[in-house]
Amino acid sequence: MADQQTQINLHFELAEGVDELDTERIADAVQQQLQALEPVAEAEAATEETRLTGVEVAAGIAAAVLIVRSSRELVEELRKLIPAVQGLIADIRGLKGATVEVGNERVPIDHLTDEHLRRLASSPAT
Repeated sequence: MADQQTQINLHFELAEGVDELDTERIADAVQQQLQALEPVAEAEAATEETRLTGVEVAAGIAAAVLIVRSSRELVEELRKLIPAVQGLIADIRGLKGATVEVGNERVPIDHLTDEHLRRLASSPAT
């Protein structure tokens, strides 16, 4: 079975009080740690535009992860990625949470279901 490429788009929320210099440092750390994960072929992370969410200003980091596996293995690799990303959030000071783009919605990483993972696995890298 031929290998398939899937791109996973992650959005990391930053804790309050993180300044611009810290944001760059955190983005670099996120990219390095994502790149070191077993199923990841490529990873890229960068700061996102600061946005207003209700009454607060939210800063964040966007990351794209490329995984290359056979389609049969892809869902399992994505399933393994969840605790790895949760560990990364715990390890890097300043990170508060993460969401994953599934179609047109952002799903909190701890709410991903097998159906979400199948949808991610079936969407080709862009």
